[in-house]
Amino acid sequence: MLGTLRGCTTIVIEWIDAPLLGDVASSEPELVEHGRRLVEQIGQIKGDLPVYLDIGSPDRWQVVAEGTLRDLDRLVAAGRFSRVDTEAVNALRAWAESSVVLATVSDEPRVVHGDLDGEQVFVTPIGYRVVDWQRPVVAPADVDLVALLTG
Repeated sequence: MLGTLRGCTTIVIEWIDAPLLGDVASSEPELVEHGRRLVEQIGQIKGDLPVYLDIGSPDRWQVVAEGTLRDLDRLVAAGRFSRVDTEAVNALRAWAESSVVLATVSDEPRVVHGDLDGEQVFVTPIGYRVVDWQRPVVAPADVDLVALLTG
């Protein structure tokens, strides 16, 4: 339910009385197993949902990647990064434009959480409850699995 309180927009959500995935998964294999089930569950979300970013096709990926790399070029040229040089940015650009990456971004794109970690996932008896959907993305499903495992 959305509303206002003292001039601020508020949202009221139900209390989730369940442990967090970060507290339940005690080993990496267990986290991977939960992660795969969670990615499958997120994949069941259907509908025309608003998203923060769409990188689910080679064309969309290239637009986003080139914009990001252009900004990185500018920051490197301005001396904002002491350990990153033009050669590193060009290597990243070559990777982002590679046929392997372009094929991967178009591999069954769908809405994903975008920045998933174990502190945003409650493990309930009936499945996972994911919170903090601030930046949903259209991308390959494994984007969420990678974020979960590296977060």
